[in-house]
Amino acid sequence: MKSESETNLGWDTVKENLSGFDKLRLILGSPVIIVAYALSFVNDFGIQTMSATRNWWDVFLVMTGIENESMIFLNDGTEFMLSKPLFGKLRSKIELANFKRYRPNIRISARNGKVLIPIGSKTITVDQDYAAQIATEFHTSHYDGLEVRRRTVVDIGGYVGDTAMFFVAKQGASHVYSYEPFTTIYEVAKREVSANGLSSRITMLNAAVAGARGQTTVNDKTTNFSAVRTPGKRGSGKNIPIFTLDDVVRKLKIKGGALKVDCEGAEYGIFRNASSEAIRSFDTIYVEYHYGYKTVVDRLEKEGYRVTHTTPVYQFHPFSGKSIMAMGSITARKKR
Repeated sequence: MKSESETNLGWDTVKENLSGFDKLRLILGSPVIIVAYALSFVNDFGIQTMSATRNWWDVFLVMTGIENESMIFLNDGTEFMLSKPLFGKLRSKIELANFKRYRPNIRISARNGKVLIPIGSKTITVDQDYAAQIATEFHTSHYDGLEVRRRTVVDIGGYVGDTAMFFVAKQGASHVYSYEPFTTIYEVAKREVSANGLSSRITMLNAAVAGARGQTTVNDKTTNFSAVRTPGKRGSGKNIPIFTLDDVVRKLKIKGGALKVDCEGAEYGIFRNASSEAIRSFDTIYVEYHYGYKTVVDRLEKEGYRVTHTTPVYQFHPFSGKSIMAMGSITARKKR
């Protein structure tokens, strides 16, 4: 979610947010990044499809328009009638089939069109379209450094409620307040949280958090982040409130909480403009950075946190207006 000052993220932001060594890695590695970007298409639309389906050639016949539709048989036993408008759903099914294949120790099952995912001693029921992403979230170590047990958690970038359910169901958070600006996704999250009996411990909010308070217009027909319009730009959609971190802390009366931030570039404005009091209301913080780490790391160290960050992973996006991204994570714990 972007504020008005954060609409031109890309190369300039990346340069400001990398150390000298990481800048050198980026410059020397740019040709490799471009090749990797091209190969990612081959992987997404070729290798993954071939590994997950029994009749992968029919996928490409529909993709190229030679066939209008075709029944696709996946290796996990799923059958799916594919046409061009349904390629998004097929991709979700392929991701889930490959997750089952490469993580056979995780017993994922289906019932009445829903997918059942084990998480600790519990089982979470989710919509099939989001099952692979949620299963991956539940069974990776992204949040090992974020101490949420018996804490109030603020989740900025709630998506379909995956991290909120993870924090409550597996890690024992007392309550999660999850902010998601896209109404379509927010409604999915509310439905998933309710279906799993977690509404008393997870509060979903259809709002954004950024560096400045205001409103933004969200195209309610899509879940694409490029459809978010910042103040001053014309467009149709639903008006969504934007809160600052100070607003959130003040409203929720956070003290000794945990903070997770994954908001597609708005992290820089959030930490640049937040007060010391707001930041220090959290004992433990996890941030997904998208264009480098320095702004956030420097601010957290200034506020007295022990901070670690992963080495950036670079992505090349020539058609999105964000020519380069430098992505990774930051974990911070307040010094005692």
